[in-house]
Amino acid sequence: MTGRWGVLVGPDSRDLRRRLRAVEWVVLEDVALDAVLDHGKAVAATSARRIADNLGIDPGTASSALRRLRSLGLVEHDRADGTAGRFGLSVYVLVPTPGIDLVPAPGPRTAEPRTAEPRRETPRTEAPRTEAPRTEAPRTKSLPQATPDRTPRTPRTPKPALTQLDLLNAEAPISGRPSRR
Repeated sequence: MTGRWGVLVGPDSRDLRRRLRAVEWVVLEDVALDAVLDHGKAVAATSARRIADNLGIDPGTASSALRRLRSLGLVEHDRADGTAGRFGLSVYVLVPTPGIDLVPAPGPRTAEPRTAEPRRETPRTEAPRTEAPRTEAPRTKSLPQATPDRTPRTPRTPKPALTQLDLLNAEAPISGRPSRR
């Protein structure tokens, strides 16, 4: 069975994610994204070079990660059957792993067209009405009401600005500030 597949990662994969390095986990995901179900097995026709291109990493790094995944028993390396007895491309078979499942990816969907009734406007046959200018009643300002749960703020008194002479004259106390000595 071939087609588009997606990878479903569930909470059961947390233990595995802790054991793997980040690059190994991402390589495992990339192999799973390339996999198709073939006779009940998840088979990915990919290579270290293709994985490196997909992830933007060095091919040697992808190859090391694949080697580690094989040593942990998460993927198996195989060769596809080639033509006329030759070796085919590399394929990786994903071993069933708790928390990682292949699910059919939904195909592209299009929205149902919504047809609306055309607007039917009747042409105007009479002259437009002119309205008398509106007059507004004079507005009265209302005083703000104090809310009972808030206390009014006291206005701040501005602090005197320091001048250069105040800074030079260290003995003279600045009004409102204690002397440094």
